[in-house]
Amino acid sequence: MIEGRCGGCGRVAPLGEAIVYPDAPGLVVRCKTCSHVLATIIDAGERLFLSFAGMTAFAMRRDQAEESVSVA
Repeated sequence: MIEGRCGGCGRVAPLGEAIVYPDAPGLVVRCKTCSHVLATIIDAGERLFLSFAGMTAFAMRRDQAEESVSVA
């Protein structure tokens, strides 16, 4: 589970709690508490634009990160 800190209200919460709006020109991810834009994801054909400018930090437990990165 990855947690993020909202740049608007400072709330730290699992990214899965954020609200995703798919009806914009791309995907807009907003804070569940204050509606601050956390991230935008835009599919522009040959390029995919990702912005997480509305978040001030990400956190993940080390044991989860090691499991995610293990190579067989």
